[in-house]
Amino acid sequence: MSKKTSTSDLLGKVLSQKATTPIQENKNGVIKPVEKTFLLSLPETKLQQLKQIALDKKTTVRNLINLAIDDKYFNH
Repeated sequence: MSKKTSTSDLLGKVLSQKATTPIQENKNGVIKPVEKTFLLSLPETKLQQLKQIALDKKTTVRNLINLAIDDKYFNH
């Protein structure tokens, strides 16, 4: 039989381990820009249309939205 571990024992193990933060590595000379996650709610029909446009243009919805924001607000 296996020994049962109490919650406090598990918590003690977790707290005793040193936390490490993953570091972005520079692979093949490519450095990715820092990005933040942002939740966007859209009507289902708009999202479906964006997905179809992205598929037709061989890109992603994420890229379409970023391009639209750049065009509308940053390239005047």
